Amino acid sequence: MIGGVSMERALLDFGASVNLLPYFVYKQLGLGELKPTSITLSLADRSVTIPRGMIEDVLVQIDKFYYTVDFVVLDTDLSAKGTNSALIILGRPFLATSNAIINCRNGIMQLSFGNMTMELDIFYLCKKQFHPE
Repeated sequence: MIGGVSMERALLDFGASVNLLPYFVYKQLGLGELKPTSITLSLADRSVTIPRGMIEDVLVQIDKFYYTVDFVVLDTDLSAKGTNSALIILGRPFLATSNAIINCRNGIMQLSFGNMTMELDIFYLCKKQFHPE
């Protein structure tokens, strides 16, 4: 769940150096004012783009845990997305904040919050609904 709205999917991406949120999702969520940013992003297709801005300290809920996440807000081409695509990318900053440990063999991701931990079956989540807040 992000900003109190249940999201169907999010992509966990060790290759992403930032957390990405599409501009239209940012507008739908009404997350406040964007902060300007001077960064440029090199995308997987080798194109370079300038984000619209950043939004900081967005509450993201994974099951019972809440994390504050900074997102880079980016214009995206929705025509290239399939109906099963993840619109939100949670990159290395989120994975580090949540102390994520991913076991690729059995598909279990362990998240920590303080002295509490939880395990998620990410293979199962790929087939079912995912609720980041």
